[in-house]
Amino acid sequence: SELFQTTELVDADSEPKPTHDMPSVLLYENASSIEKGDNVRVALIDTDCTGDERGEWYYGKVISSQRVPGSSPANFNAKVELDDKSIVKVEFPDNEVQKVTRTDLDKDPEELHIGDFVDCYYQNGGYKKGGWFRGRVACISEDGSKCDVAYYDESYEVNIPTKEKKIRLIERCDETGDWMLHKKALVPHGDGFRTGTVRSVTTVRGLPKKYENGYNTSRLCRITFDDDMADGRESWDCESTAKFVFAHILAKCPSKFRRVWPIASTATVAESVRSRRRIQMKDEAENQGAKSINVETKSKKDDNQKLSSRKKKV
Repeated sequence: SELFQTTELVDADSEPKPTHDMPSVLLYENASSIEKGDNVRVALIDTDCTGDERGEWYYGKVISSQRVPGSSPANFNAKVELDDKSIVKVEFPDNEVQKVTRTDLDKDPEELHIGDFVDCYYQNGGYKKGGWFRGRVACISEDGSKCDVAYYDESYEVNIPTKEKKIRLIERCDETGDWMLHKKALVPHGDGFRTGTVRSVTTVRGLPKKYENGYNTSRLCRITFDDDMADGRESWDCESTAKFVFAHILAKCPSKFRRVWPIASTATVAESVRSRRRIQMKDEAENQGAKSINVETKSKKDDNQKLSSRKKKV
């Protein structure tokens, strides 16, 4: 499939490139069978939080495997429990099912950038007996110790710790910024916000080609606003535009699908109050921006449908 992309990056280009600390994956070469308990990765098509359809690797463990009677060489029908606790049926051998002997996915990423693809230990394991869910980094604290993630199922989680093995880097965002083309953005304007659309992402002559916070600094995004004000468009760097795109995603997210990373049971009452107040202030600011957004009517989803059948085989 054209949508399918591997997670490993090979960079032979001599031009300056961003630093990638991608997870290394060791595959079991020439595997002829899979058994219950084997670690695998499965290629699936999914739609990310920005609406883009992508081919991605999802990791999991074989929970049942049965040889197809009479098959030669041997073929297997198996069930795999993915790390998000969903179950998929697979056939083996298959190019989209690979036996994995080792990964370093559990290693905390050295750094994260806005737009990176990650798996997060949703609600610190407090949902469905612990599950890792796919999303994109939407916001990062100034000291890099926490981040927000916009999940593929349109839920949103804030204050996820980045150095406690609760988040795994799956793939870096596209450093060119092209992924933001035609995306909606919520741009700060005075005491409020303006809603617009990213109409172009281009390289500007004269700007130095450097990579900062995951993006090429020589590329700018032009945003055309939806309102009738005189200054109908602005140009921004890719990192800022990425923040605006995820601000729009958050503003559209219903409150019932927003989650705060659980406060440790050892936290003091004062710490709990301060944390709740910070979230309240953040929501107030976001609600102010959301007033300028025309939210499309969508069917209501129950929170228990987080593990929806949104994935399909490549």
